[in-house]
Amino acid sequence: YFAISPLVSVSFKEDGLGGVIALTLDQASELTRDAARDSAFARPEAGIPEEHRLLVGRYIVPPGLAEVNVSSRGGDLILEVPSQGETIELLPPDEKGRWYFAGDEAAAISFIEDESGRAEKLHLHQRFDLPRKAD
Repeated sequence: YFAISPLVSVSFKEDGLGGVIALTLDQASELTRDAARDSAFARPEAGIPEEHRLLVGRYIVPPGLAEVNVSSRGGDLILEVPSQGETIELLPPDEKGRWYFAGDEAAAISFIEDESGRAEKLHLHQRFDLPRKAD
């Protein structure tokens, strides 16, 4: 395992006999919270659990042409992608603070928080396994 940058790392999968069978690329994209437009997500009357209140909001996909929304529904944190009409249920965070997509262990989100604990940025983590080509 080695990091190419704070948002990209590489590791290798072995076959149990010391041979490498795949390269794994972990990549994160950074989305910035659109605080000016997301106040409706965090209204107390919306019934949002306290542990979600500082995370829900609207996040902008660079270069600002798309957005994703983090919402709370039925006690679960969800990711909405309006441009694709997609809603993704998120599993509770792991020990690294990553909320994995239900049904897709290769994708997750995590949050970068300010000093008050309010999320300022969202990292979209994606893992790609690239099988080794036979010689």
